[in-house]
Amino acid sequence: MMRIKSILLTFLLAMPLCAANQFVTFNEQAEALSLKGATIGYSAQEPKAVQLAIASMQQDFQRVMDFVPAKSEQPTILVGTVGFNKQIDQWVKSGKLADLKGKREKFIISTIDGQMVIAGSDRRGTVYGIYELIYRW
Repeated sequence: MMRIKSILLTFLLAMPLCAANQFVTFNEQAEALSLKGATIGYSAQEPKAVQLAIASMQQDFQRVMDFVPAKSEQPTILVGTVGFNKQIDQWVKSGKLADLKGKREKFIISTIDGQMVIAGSDRRGTVYGIYELIYRW
């Protein structure tokens, strides 16, 4: 019994070492998306919690990169929630963001068609995605 507890404890202690890959860097890299001078896009119909998280992300851009991303129709960063953002809905339907379909509190941070996309299956998923990006800075 003690041996099983020891193996389980070792497994639990090793779990944090298996964190997600780094996807934010401050060094120039080939084929990397630069967020310098980035713009942001989101639907006016996004839930209030998502809009608050976007405002928080804009404040962090100001603190870290010394500029606030302006809202744009052709954004560098697109933030959206399934059911609230037409582009996100199209990508879910086409399979580019299929992992969001029917899920709860799930997010995907990806690059699609040359823009960073933070997409959530619901409002919590989108908020979690926004704060995950902020955390990675």
